[in-house]
Amino acid sequence: MAPQLGIALGYYAEAFGVSSGLTWRQVTGRAARWLKPVGEHAPHLLEEMQGIADGAGLDLLDVLALNARGEVIYDESFSQMREEEEPAEGCTSFAVYGPAGGDGHVWAGQNWDWRAGVADTVVMLRIVQPPKPTLIMQVEAGQIGRQGASSAGIALNANGLGGRFGEAVGLPQTVVRRSVLDQANISDALDVLCRTRAHIASNALLTCREGFAIDLETTRPATAGCTPTTGSWCTATTTRRASPPPSPTATAHSPPTPWCAYPAPSRACDDCATPAAPTSRAS
Repeated sequence: MAPQLGIALGYYAEAFGVSSGLTWRQVTGRAARWLKPVGEHAPHLLEEMQGIADGAGLDLLDVLALNARGEVIYDESFSQMREEEEPAEGCTSFAVYGPAGGDGHVWAGQNWDWRAGVADTVVMLRIVQPPKPTLIMQVEAGQIGRQGASSAGIALNANGLGGRFGEAVGLPQTVVRRSVLDQANISDALDVLCRTRAHIASNALLTCREGFAIDLETTRPATAGCTPTTGSWCTATTTRRASPPPSPTATAHSPPTPWCAYPAPSRACDDCATPAAPTSRAS
């Protein structure tokens, strides 16, 4: 994986320099802000990053910066980002099961609309970590989590929504998503999404081999949840947000025709806001 890591470091060093005027040394220096929250939430994942760094002859902060690249890109506190020629990610996730699947199987996936410059950094990981579930994940070299599936029968697909919610330093999405997939059951996976303070907003689609899916917009301070009421499929895309954060300039985007109708979740976590109304829709 060392060659792919070298490509990733080269690409992001150049990309951050163009977008924010920061050198890679400045980026890694500021990435140190995530050492404490990651170490407190999942010290074993910080150790895993250290192992990746040691194996590739890199510094821990190099690997941590790669794991927090989305947070760097969407966090204006690093620098006032200028518009880039290549647009930011715009992924769409899907889950299909039951009659909609057509073959009795449960399907989940997404298109990964990220930057062409990282194409040669993408790797597929198989992580065996008893007693935790075995994982299959697609990541960029050096990252410890992203989209994937586990031997517990849970798949996670996710779309970055961009933007920070509050001034507190939250966890990088790679750490949040890996923590979700590390859970042995859907209840604990949902608990991670509801109770974990992420640094930036994201949409998470959890699909279970038993034949159902749950979609969550994980923003601060709210987490909105939804499950299909009719049919047996749903989609979620970066360009649509069911519950935009409170802001004088925030605008709710609604598609002209709803793709899926969702009910209110049966229970909200203690750390979550009031569940979405029964008529809320997402696409």
